[in-house]
Amino acid sequence: MRLGRIGVCIALAVAYVALRFAALWIEPGVLSPEVVVFAYTALLMLVQLAFVVSIAGLRLRPQSSALLMLPGAVGAAAMILLEMKLATQTPVAMLVTVSVFRDLCLMIFGGSFGCLFSFIIREPNVLLPAAVFAGFVDYWNVSWGPLSWVIERKPDVVAMVSVHMPAPVPGMHGSTVGIGDFVFLALFFAVLYRFGLNVRGAFWFGYGLLTACILLVLKFETPVPALVPIAIAVVGANIRSFRLRREELLATLYVGVLLLMLLLASVLFLFKR
Repeated sequence: MRLGRIGVCIALAVAYVALRFAALWIEPGVLSPEVVVFAYTALLMLVQLAFVVSIAGLRLRPQSSALLMLPGAVGAAAMILLEMKLATQTPVAMLVTVSVFRDLCLMIFGGSFGCLFSFIIREPNVLLPAAVFAGFVDYWNVSWGPLSWVIERKPDVVAMVSVHMPAPVPGMHGSTVGIGDFVFLALFFAVLYRFGLNVRGAFWFGYGLLTACILLVLKFETPVPALVPIAIAVVGANIRSFRLRREELLATLYVGVLLLMLLLASVLFLFKR
């Protein structure tokens, strides 16, 4: 069974690499460039999500998750350093190769780190407040928090540690997914696998919401917090599985109210500025 799950991971990794290189030869044809870009990005998003979820599906122990992080971190660092040294005159195929394997290593690192981090969740009920907290914080961070500041003033830094989703049509903008999104994606699904919750429903629900977010990103070129749809999908697909005691329910409500107050305070502060 473990060998079968490893085979799925390898197959998805190969599919991801092939799909990234395919962007060099895709022609719009009779379709509009916008339709081609959206269809390609939606397909690439599907493969990316499936790959990271397949890492969570390996159900690795903490030691194995930590070991898997090592080649991901080393490979990503090596590709980033190589990309920084490459000149603009470097052949496109070489630049794309470095970018593809950097992004693949980033997903391996993020997925394995999320699996390692998931062991702090000892029971399924904790997943509900964790998802609520992660979604709120990601929304605040992307919209008004430190990440928003970095995206605006240091976009190159963000690009280096983000997984790219290039547009296959020259002149059109692609999108990126932050490494933190893959960390929490793997964390949530590792917990779902461990406790026998609704993995398939959460995956397809999340993919549908993320595909809608992709359309917003490509249409309006504005950052969208990916953890919000992921958290909604994980909670929504498993809402009947949560059996919160009174204390846990109150704690979840307190966290939600606290985060809402933080969000409103941030909005008021930025509005005054």
